[in-house]
Amino acid sequence: YSPNPTLIFNFGLRKVNVAYEERASSGNIRATERSAATRYFVEANNGRRLGAASYRIGAFVDGRRDLTPTVALVYSVAITDPERPENFTLASAAGDQSNNRLSYWGNVGLSGKLTEGTWIAGLGAGHLPDQGGVGTAALGRGFDLTLYSAYTEITAGRFNLLAEYLVADVERGRSATTDARPQGLTFQPSLLLSETIEAVVRYSWVDSDGRGVTLSDVVRSAPNGGVMNRVSTWYAGANWYLRGNDMKYQLGLEYGKSTGNASAEASTVGVRSQLQLQF
Repeated sequence: YSPNPTLIFNFGLRKVNVAYEERASSGNIRATERSAATRYFVEANNGRRLGAASYRIGAFVDGRRDLTPTVALVYSVAITDPERPENFTLASAAGDQSNNRLSYWGNVGLSGKLTEGTWIAGLGAGHLPDQGGVGTAALGRGFDLTLYSAYTEITAGRFNLLAEYLVADVERGRSATTDARPQGLTFQPSLLLSETIEAVVRYSWVDSDGRGVTLSDVVRSAPNGGVMNRVSTWYAGANWYLRGNDMKYQLGLEYGKSTGNASAEASTVGVRSQLQLQF
C-alpha cells in the first residue's frame, strides 16, 4: 500500500532494511557471492552464523523525505517474526517457542545525487528476542540478539564503492555463561574499464568474538578448515555486461584465511564463475 510515492507499506515475506549488502537483489551484486561478513551475520543460524536480517514475515514501512533538491532522508521500520525462513515452506509452517515473539527493525540514512552519480549512507539496527545463545538448541530460551549496521555506497561516474560494518550483541553467544560481540567489515570498490567490462576487488573480515566461524560458513563451497575465531577474505574479479544485469558473465577468485587461538589457521583459494540471465 502506497498513499504517495514517498511512503510504502508492505505486508508479508520480504527482506528487512538492515545489513545493506544483503538487501540488494542477488541479481545485482558485483561479486559472484555476497561477502564473508554479510554471510556470517545473515545466513541461517548453524550455531556459529547468526541468522539475522534478510527475509522475515511482518509489516514493513519505507519512506523518503527530500531535504534539499539533491539530498533526501530515507528511513525504514519493520515489525516481524524473529527467525529467518529459508523458503516459502518454512515461512508458512507453524511456529514454536523459538519464534513466538516480535522482532523490531529500523534504518535511517541520507541519500544524494552527484554530478555523475549517487551516494547513500546510513545506520540500521534490529532486535531479535530469543535468537541468541550458543548453538541452535538455545533458540527460544530467553537469550536475545541485537544487530547493528553502518553502511555507505557511492557511485561516481564509472567508480563504485560499497562499505559496511556489522556488529551484534549475542546474549550467551560464546558459552552458557558468556556473551559474544561478533564484528564484520566489507570494503568493495569497483571500476568500469569500458562500457561493458567491470573490475571488482573486495576485502571482508569477521571476528566471531569466541563464538566460532569456519571457512565453509562464509566462503561458498570452501572446505570447513576447523572452527576458528576470525576469517578474512580477498576477492578479485571481473564482470562482462552483455545486456546490463539481465545478461552478464562474472568471473572471480577468492582467497580466505581463518585463524584461531595460538597458531591455528586454515586457508582456501577458489575460482567461481557464473552466467546470469534474468527475465
